[in-house]
Order: sequence, then structure tokens, then C-alpha cells
Amino acid sequence: MIKENRQLEKDIVVENSNKKAAKQLIIMIVLTILTQVVTILKTSTVASQFGATIQMDAFNFSTSIGTFIFSFIGAGVTTVLIPNLVKKDKKDSINIFISTLYTIAFLVLLIVYFFRRSIIGVLSSQNDEFILIASNIMLVTLLTQFITSFSGATNAIFQCKGKFNFPKLITLFTTIILIGLIVFMPNLTIYKYAAYIFVTSVLNIIIQIYLVKKNGYKFNYRIDFSDKEFKNMFRTFLPTVLSTGLYQFSLVTDTVISSNLGEGSTSILGYSNSLMTMVNSVILTNLMTYFYPKIAKSIGREDSQERVFDLMILLNGIMCLFLVGFIVVGKSGIILLYERGKFTPTITEMVYIGTLIYMIGIPVNAMRDLVYRYFYANGDTLTPFKNSIVISISNIIISIILSKIFGIYGIIIGTVITSFISFIMILFRFNKKFGFKCNKRKLIIENIKIVLVSITVIVTIKFLITMLPSMTLIIEILLVGIITTLLYTTMLVVFRSKIYKIKL
Repeated sequence: MIKENRQLEKDIVVENSNKKAAKQLIIMIVLTILTQVVTILKTSTVASQFGATIQMDAFNFSTSIGTFIFSFIGAGVTTVLIPNLVKKDKKDSINIFISTLYTIAFLVLLIVYFFRRSIIGVLSSQNDEFILIASNIMLVTLLTQFITSFSGATNAIFQCKGKFNFPKLITLFTTIILIGLIVFMPNLTIYKYAAYIFVTSVLNIIIQIYLVKKNGYKFNYRIDFSDKEFKNMFRTFLPTVLSTGLYQFSLVTDTVISSNLGEGSTSILGYSNSLMTMVNSVILTNLMTYFYPKIAKSIGREDSQERVFDLMILLNGIMCLFLVGFIVVGKSGIILLYERGKFTPTITEMVYIGTLIYMIGIPVNAMRDLVYRYFYANGDTLTPFKNSIVISISNIIISIILSKIFGIYGIIIGTVITSFISFIMILFRFNKKFGFKCNKRKLIIENIKIVLVSITVIVTIKFLITMLPSMTLIIEILLVGIITTLLYTTMLVVFRSKIYKIKL
């Protein structure tokens, strides 16, 4: 009787914990969706103003340079800081790490700015107008990316304190301000657009730093290369930053390749990539943000690996739903959001095809990133880095070859192919280091079920769409979206998927 009561109490605790986790995740996703809706409005307005023009090409090119330099710093900082922030005796070393890293980053910013014309000339074969616009705008885009990279440190602090939604609320607020500036300030130019992004990025970081201090974190600028824990952090950070840097390098390479495929190609690639990023931001980023601190704390427990692979099934199921949804209503969504002004039906078709190819790789990317997190939580950032080296080189080679055959689509196909290769390779490395201490049969069967459900739903919905009466785009998207979601979730039950039994 006592044993039964204890088990009942344990079940109640688990159930309450799951409810709390689900509530927090739902809030995170809702905030992200709201932010993405505002971002879509912003992108739609900008697309109607500039379309796939040389001004937008130059802006995207200049932004990609800053993204390559600084975005991997933010990701690397979060990865390294979270396991160290849970240990309260490392605050001084953390301050040294942050101070050193961002000092180096600022010096890199200055070097790139002073040599910007040479860099643009080497990386792009565009005309003088393109080089002039990209050069003039680069200081603002570099500063914007540098400021934005601070969020890597602030996000790590918020996540360790369980304040997952603080950064999302702030980003929603500043994005609303940005779209207000774009819509209501007269005579929008590409230079004004870049300046507005910079101003709202600065405001975002100021608010985040203020809230970090309010939550008890004190930062003191300090440089001390002899600090032992700092050395350990930097040793862990270096493979992480190089791994992410290689990924960013492959993105820049894609941009460089597209800039040599004719006017508008860089913009097409940028629009397609931004749509894929929106999907990632809504679901994948939120789930990774929520689970990474928990994975870091669970390392050493017997069930840590089983939990990670259960989450892999869940991630694949969720991301495949988004893939199915985009296949059936994605083109209508692009028409609704973007097709006006200089954004023509031809551009719509190209962006849809490009995004669709990108979306095929999303479930695989999600599962690969989850495996990477398990390595990071175990203090191993070197293995994912080795994986990234091979994949980045492969991506560049494959994208260059395929771009000669398929044009802009060849770049995207190359990225997706290397995503699959990357996932397979990291699984082999995982098995070599940790061994598979989970139910492999269950993992394979459950993921096969998800793929079969996805194919069944796509075929069924495509057939149903041909029978629907004529209706407005927004009604069509909502109706087909709801039917697709209901059919997908129902088919998972029909196929007896265990996805609904996975604990958060």
C-alpha cells in the first residue's frame, strides 16, 4: 500500500512537471509565432519595396558577411556558458571569458570594415553599383551583427534562471518598433532600412542587459589569460565556434555563388532561407532552448540517452508536420505575404521551390542538432567540429557543382544533401563514443511511421484541394492547414505512433 502511494505521488509529480513544461513551451511558441508574424509583415513590406533588386542583393551580401563573423560567437557563447553557469563558483571566469571574447570580436569588426572594399571585390563579381552599396552599408550591418551577438551571453543567463520568455518578449517588442519605422517613416531606402535594424537591435540588447542585472547577474570587465577555468572554457569554445563558423562560411559561400548567377539570385536565396528560418525559429529553436539546460543537468543518469532519442522522435514528428504543411499550402502563403509590387509571380514560384527544397532537410537538421547538444552537454565540442569540417567542405563542393547544373536551386540542393550526410556521420561518431544505449528498433520504426504518415497526408490533401471550391487565399490556407494538422495527428494514432507517450 505504501509502495503504491509512493508511486502515485511520483506519477503526480511527473504529470505536474509535464504540465508546467508544456505550458512554458506553449508560451514560448506563441511568443515566437507572434514575433514571426510581425517579421513576415516586415519582410513583406521590404519585399514590395525592393523585390529582387541590386539594392537588396547588396544588403543581403553585406549582412551575410556580418552574420558569418558574429552569429557563430553568439551560438558558441550560449553552448559554453550554460554548463558553466549552473556551477556558481565560476562567475569570475565567466566574466573573463565574455570580456575576452567580445574584445576580440570588436577588433575583427574594425579589421573587416577597413578592408571591406577588397573583401567585397574578392567575393563578388557584381558591378560597381553593387560594390558601392555594399561598402557604404557594411559598417551598419557589421555593428548590428556585433550588437546582436551579445544575446548569446544574455540568453544563456536567462535560460539557466528559467526565464526562457524574456528574450522573446523583448524581440517581439523591438520587432514591432522596427516595422513601425519601416511603414510610417517616409521614403524608405536600403540605407534607412539598415539603420532602423541597427537602432532596434541596440534597444533589444539594452533591455536584455538591464533585465540580466535585475535578475542578479553582475558583469565586470576583466581580462586574465592565466585563469584556469577561462582556459578550459576557451578550449571548449574554440571547436564550437569553429564548427558554427564553418556552417556560416558555407552560408556565405552560398551567397557568393548566388551573387555570380545573375541579378536577383542572392535575393531569391535570401527569401527562401528566411522562410525556412522562420519555421526553425517557431519550433526547433524553442525546443532546443528549453531542453539543452535539462540535457546538461541530466548527463550521468542512466536514462539520459533514452530521453534524448525519444525527443528525436518527437522533433521529427513536429518538423515533418511543418514540411507537410508547407508542401500543401506554402505557395499560397508566399503569394499572400509577398506577391505585390516588385515581387512578381515568377519570383514567387522560384522562392517556393527554393524553400521547399530547404524544408526537406529541416527534420534531419533538427535530429542532428539534438545529437550535437548531447555531445556539448558531455563537454565534447571537438567531435561535432570534426563533423562540421567534412560537411562544410562537402557542401561547398557539391553546391558549386550543382549550381552549374541547376542554377540557384543547385545551391539549395547541395545544402540539403550535406544535411543528410552530416546526420549519418554524427550518428556513427555517437555510436563510436557513447554506444547506442537505447531501443534502436523503436527509434527506426517510429521514424518510419512518421515518414509514411507524412506521405499519406500529402497525397490525401493534394487530392482534397482539387475538390475544394474557389475561395480567398487566407481562407484556403487556414482551412487546408487545419485539415492537414487534424489528418496528420489522427494518422499518427492510426499508425500507433508512440509520439504521444513521450514525456517532456
